[in-house]
Amino acid sequence: MDIQNEGLTDSKVNIHIFAMTDVGRVRNGNEDNYLIADLTKRDSWTATNGKTFNSAICIEQGEFGSIIAVADGMGGALAGEVASLLAVSIVRDKLLQIQSDPNTVYVSKFEKLRTAIQTANEKIFNESRDNAEYSGMGSTITAAIIDGDVAHVSQVGDSRCYLVRDGNIVQITKDQSLVWQLVERGIMTEDEAEKHMSRNVILQALGVQSNVNPVFDTVTLKQDDILIFCSDGLSSKVKSQEMLEILDDFSDIKLATERFVELANQRGGEDNITVVVAHFEGEGLLHPDDLTTAETKVPEDPDATRKLTDDQNVTVKLSEEQKVTMRFIDDEITVELEELEELEEIEEVEDDDKTLTPEEFKATRRLDEPEQ
Repeated sequence: MDIQNEGLTDSKVNIHIFAMTDVGRVRNGNEDNYLIADLTKRDSWTATNGKTFNSAICIEQGEFGSIIAVADGMGGALAGEVASLLAVSIVRDKLLQIQSDPNTVYVSKFEKLRTAIQTANEKIFNESRDNAEYSGMGSTITAAIIDGDVAHVSQVGDSRCYLVRDGNIVQITKDQSLVWQLVERGIMTEDEAEKHMSRNVILQALGVQSNVNPVFDTVTLKQDDILIFCSDGLSSKVKSQEMLEILDDFSDIKLATERFVELANQRGGEDNITVVVAHFEGEGLLHPDDLTTAETKVPEDPDATRKLTDDQNVTVKLSEEQKVTMRFIDDEITVELEELEELEEIEEVEDDDKTLTPEEFKATRRLDEPEQ
């Protein structure tokens, strides 16, 4: 894969980044957002701060590293747009605040990112609770803080991060969704999950509950690696192998990103589409031959890797004949299949024997189609 970048410097690690967001072909507004921030220079780009991309930008890695994120808002009216903007702006601002505190000099980068995401969750939750206009809003976030040759990738929801390396593409994140859990347990295939009526039921989102548990993976980067961050407006329309082929066809990450969005729109564009592509270069990275696989590791802190909210039950109708109940207890997930005696009208989400409020449920379901 021969990716061309202009302006390569002598810095040990350089990140060439291009970002794009598109409303799609169906929705009236764009509830997605993205974040790119050079934490050392305190410079940042979002989908809504007025800075546009005519070509890829180059960030030379400094002392505090960089942050890349995609957020997919939900909640109807303007609430989803507000939620995703709050997600990326609060994460950025909290990271800048933390790094300015001399007492945090020995705090790990992934712990700083976890704190920033939890702060964003708290503020979105409080805004949703206190402001009727934004009741029920929430947002996914998938973010990576780049620390030299390491990317700490964190996820809440179902926005994705892929790693492209040595002619292969690997999905680093695992969708925190009902159907993904069923795929992992062999109850349905990936193709079935993509078409299932409950494909947009996610199990975590910023602002839906007072606490959130970001899931982390750590990736050791090497020269010529590419990270792709995207909302489900892309991943639901363009398969990972197609993304790899597009990157092979275009030597410019800007052109590749534009093709991603174009293809998603050609296939319906029912959702907003957001993509950030980051290409890594520099002598501070391992040579491509030094790693043969896309290895990832998880931080040792168990609190940083908690999967989902404890003591939560999710019950969803799989078909006219079956329903499935998933129970989350002490980070363990059990799945119970049950035969339906009569038709059930709608999915039901329960939290410790208490049904979520309509606002919480609406924010969590992420349905493409409008409510009936």
